[in-house]
Amino acid sequence: MRSGNFERKCQEVDIAKLQKTLDASDYVKSTEFVTKEEAAEQLQKDLGEDFIDFLDSTLYPPHVEPKSRICEFG
Repeated sequence: MRSGNFERKCQEVDIAKLQKTLDASDYVKSTEFVTKEEAAEQLQKDLGEDFIDFLDSTLYPPHVEPKSRICEFG
């Protein structure tokens, strides 16, 4: 499942509604809202260097990150 990107004007209540909808899904275990700052931090950690000044800020927008459920077959 892809992360949903948000416009800067997105309201907190809309984000909460989306998370609640996703969390209620049979396929989603949980969701986490990731701020632009947290996304930039993670990108810096993943790259191993501070490239943030050189990269376009659209590479790390705020988003909801869903964690999918693992199907168990018995």
